[in-house]
Amino acid sequence: MLIPMHLCSTLLLWSFFTLILLSDRRSLRNRLCFCGGMLFSLGTFKEYLYYDLIPLLETWGYRVSQASFRPWYAGMTSVLYLCAMPAAVLFAVRFSEVDRWWRHPRRLLAAMAVPAAVFACCFPPWETYDLQRTSFPFWLSACIYNLTYGVLFTVLMALAVRRAATPKLRRQKKTVALLVLPLMWYWLVTIFVFHTLQLQGLLKLWEWNSLLVAGAICFYLYLAFHDGVMGVRLNAEHYRWEAESQTAFRGAQFMAHALKHDLTKLSWCAQNLSRGEDPPPEAAVVSHAVEHLTALQERICMQTGALELRVEACALGELLESWNLEEYGHRGMALVLDLEREEGLLCDRFHTAEVMRNLLDNAWEAAGPDCTVRLALRKRVRLRGHRGRFDRLTVADNGPGVSPQLREKLFQPYQTDKNGDRHMGLGLFYCAKVMRAHGGAIQAEEGAGRGCTIALYFPSGRP
Repeated sequence: MLIPMHLCSTLLLWSFFTLILLSDRRSLRNRLCFCGGMLFSLGTFKEYLYYDLIPLLETWGYRVSQASFRPWYAGMTSVLYLCAMPAAVLFAVRFSEVDRWWRHPRRLLAAMAVPAAVFACCFPPWETYDLQRTSFPFWLSACIYNLTYGVLFTVLMALAVRRAATPKLRRQKKTVALLVLPLMWYWLVTIFVFHTLQLQGLLKLWEWNSLLVAGAICFYLYLAFHDGVMGVRLNAEHYRWEAESQTAFRGAQFMAHALKHDLTKLSWCAQNLSRGEDPPPEAAVVSHAVEHLTALQERICMQTGALELRVEACALGELLESWNLEEYGHRGMALVLDLEREEGLLCDRFHTAEVMRNLLDNAWEAAGPDCTVRLALRKRVRLRGHRGRFDRLTVADNGPGVSPQLREKLFQPYQTDKNGDRHMGLGLFYCAKVMRAHGGAIQAEEGAGRGCTIALYFPSGRP
């Protein structure tokens, strides 16, 4: 037996919004979206109960009829018309992060309850079944009520995309808007506009929303396996990145715990040894070791811990000053700048400076006294496997390059071919983590002759 269209639409709506809820059950945005979706599903669910299930039960001999179900039908329709769009707007307010609106959620709910109460007083919910069939003022009022919320919802979604802090977040929010806006406006137009205008040939067109919902589910799964959406990302590459981060973070946490007590004891011993007019030379040795281990611990924790970026448009001239290029010039490094200081870069100043220091230090250690580094910027380039345009900043040195064996795992934690306790193999891992947090990428390229080129891809910030 074929599944009735109303039941198919209901199951698709439940599946779609359940996927959104399960993507991140702790997120208030996801929970609000789920609640709004369940309210929208009342439309197809009540139609299934009234036109499909109850006639079927009557043929099986059950004492139930459409007439006895009409009060329930009217109540569900009234809840759908009065509450679905306000619930969608609540989600949009939270999604757009308009803090001044969300600062007092009870006041927001009260403000939304007023027009709903006025509508319910003018058109009693228990009369909805008859009003749908006889009253033009009912349809006109319902159309104005829901279309007003629809316009407000659309404005808030556009505002959410515009206010996104990073290009990656902007793409995420844009995809969410593309998921929900077609579904909502199809429902608004086919239900309220067509019924208000009494377009008889189009009154049942809303039933085909199941095709849109099925398409939205497919689009959602596609996004979940590519860029991620609503807090979930299901591709293997993302899992590998997270596993590496967790491994590095657990290693840093273990080291911090192991050193904490011993560093305290050593520091106490160094202080006691330093007292007096003629402290032994061992006191300075112990103090230096404590300072070195403490700085090492802080650097490793910074490179493996969570990142909080503040992405903004920065002029290259200001960034170059924060990278302390003069210090490398004093060491003897020859710097060639193939870029314009007036050009801009969308990045986090602090973490980008740390990335550049890591790369310049690596270039100096690899090439030695005759080190030459070329910094170049190319705007709005393509990157294979990524959507959008990127600003490509390259750091090319004249050192011996990177071995093919190490290049495959260059950006993994604790990978290094250098000796010494300063080299933990976390510098390039940190650089890769910063670039992923920007929504960009990092790549290592072998030079035409000698040397290595590290390419940093920053999102251009424009689609």
